[in-house]
Amino acid sequence: VLNDQEKKNLVSNIVEAMSGITGDKRMEIMHRQLCHFMRADVGLGTAIATALGIDIKNITPTNGHATKVAHEEVKEIFK
Repeated sequence: VLNDQEKKNLVSNIVEAMSGITGDKRMEIMHRQLCHFMRADVGLGTAIATALGIDIKNITPTNGHATKVAHEEVKEIFK
């Protein structure tokens, strides 16, 4: 269990790492990762998405069954 400062540090570290993603698959990779974070902890995923300036409601599904399942779970959370 993380305290508030540790949670802020975790989000900051993840956002810093994800901000370095480049290339034509950038958004696909970011959306896939956000789906994983959302599945682990909705608050974590939301904080990361917000810090990256990504609207969770606009995450698009990518190839791969696991990612599509995660995407549907995220969409269900934000209905």
